[in-house]
Amino acid sequence: MEQTSTIRTFAAIKIPEELQNKLGSIQNELKTIPGRITWVAPENIHLTLKFLGEVEGRKLDKITRELNKASEVCSPFMLEFTELGAFPNLERPRVIWIGISGNEQLHRLQREVEQRLRKCGFAPESKRFSPHLTLGRIRSLKDRPMLRTAVSSVRLPELEEFRIDNIYLMRSQLRPDGPWYTKLAVIPLAG
Repeated sequence: MEQTSTIRTFAAIKIPEELQNKLGSIQNELKTIPGRITWVAPENIHLTLKFLGEVEGRKLDKITRELNKASEVCSPFMLEFTELGAFPNLERPRVIWIGISGNEQLHRLQREVEQRLRKCGFAPESKRFSPHLTLGRIRSLKDRPMLRTAVSSVRLPELEEFRIDNIYLMRSQLRPDGPWYTKLAVIPLAG
């Protein structure tokens, strides 16, 4: 694993490619909302378990070992999508998201990742874990009522359950055309 300087890093669950395409279709329906919204490229849509920020390259092996230990508490499991929404809410939206069911195994895995990474010096999250996929980040909005209408009127296509088999340690490189994600490690769930 890379050992030089710092690397912007996060632990995540990746979404299967066929579902990424369906999420891209949902984004296309929402692109009628007037304003400046930065849409996440469908291939970059993921569920963040823990954002680590800038990490020294020499710490990556230890982080991977701790994620391996975290993976031992969970067997592979299924997740499903729930609804569209906005953070913090539709009155003051900054992020458009699609929710993921509150699967207990997912919450257990996220807690274990959080606890294990504390051993690597990462502070626990101050906010409660809210499983979601970010579809777009709102920079400015010209028509808030239109956002509410669009979010409530978009019919979620048949988004079938999907199986989670791995945790991914990812690198995020910020570029003018959007972030570029690279897999640093794939950790199978082994519970």
